[in-house]
Amino acid sequence: MTLTAQLAVLAGVAPAAEDGRERARQALERGDALERFRDFVAAQGGDPRVVDDLSLLPAAPISRDVAAPVDGWLAAVDAEVVGQVAAMLGAGRQRIKDPVDPAVAVELTVKIGDRVSAGDVIGRVVARNEEAAAVASGRLLGALRWSGDNPQAFVAFIIAVVVAITVHEFSHAAVATLQGDRTPRSQGRLTLNPIAHLDPLGSIALVLAGFGWGKPVQFSPSQLRSQRAGAAMVGLAGPVSNFVLALLSALVLRLLLFRGSTGEFTLILLQTLVNLNVVLGVFNLVPIPPLDGSRLLSIVLPQRRQGIVYFLDQYGIFLLLALLIFAPGLLTPFFDTVIRFVYRLVGFDF
Repeated sequence: MTLTAQLAVLAGVAPAAEDGRERARQALERGDALERFRDFVAAQGGDPRVVDDLSLLPAAPISRDVAAPVDGWLAAVDAEVVGQVAAMLGAGRQRIKDPVDPAVAVELTVKIGDRVSAGDVIGRVVARNEEAAAVASGRLLGALRWSGDNPQAFVAFIIAVVVAITVHEFSHAAVATLQGDRTPRSQGRLTLNPIAHLDPLGSIALVLAGFGWGKPVQFSPSQLRSQRAGAAMVGLAGPVSNFVLALLSALVLRLLLFRGSTGEFTLILLQTLVNLNVVLGVFNLVPIPPLDGSRLLSIVLPQRRQGIVYFLDQYGIFLLLALLIFAPGLLTPFFDTVIRFVYRLVGFDF
């Protein structure tokens, strides 16, 4: 009403805001606004009868309530993630030529500051199939932050961090060993024991700041059987292992949903494993030292361009920090694209 009153003044149809408010109130009481909305719907090719009969609107067959995971107050909503969930279901476009499905929906019935109890319905997902509804519900819960936060989500994230970093670093050590280098074995890195691979500071940074690192696996390029491609193979082993782990987690999720026996924590954990491993895999492919993708440069670049490698060896860490500080969302579209691709590979239809 306040906005309408001010617009009426700016348009010259009301001398003051109070007059504009009164005109707006009278229009609402007469039903003028609803009639104008019917005109809007008709002008865009829609059926104006839906204004009076919502049952005429299309509706997808699956409607899934989303329940609050904890007692507490809603502290924050990641609107970008909510939008991504809606687009994933088909309510928005991933690409400009994609069709929009008017029958699917994401609905939040709480707002920031609302008090809820565990189990309260806080929203709804309307989807074409059970699998899409389940994944969308999990991602929607991940977009919400509570005072006290969701302990299950936090525990799931810690487990996913430990698994992802351990498998990543072990894969470096395993490929280096297969290439003939004894250094990883002699340093105790050829193991799936997380203690051997987790860097305390890097793990804390990953949990608190969203980026971190494990203990780098040391290897001797001169001992590798392939002098040209050996280092790149060792470097790529980490990201490849993360992609494989993401794919396996998505496959397990798909099988459990097919059986219809998936607990909330299992759902959150598997989705976290998919998301985190894709993020680690894609991020580590960035060709900037000390990331794994930099190992490819010495192979891809011709001899006359090897100076680029030496430059990045010296200043790559500063470029990487600048990327994380000044463009933290630069890689988000790549993360989302790969995550959707992984889910589609195992049969999710979105």
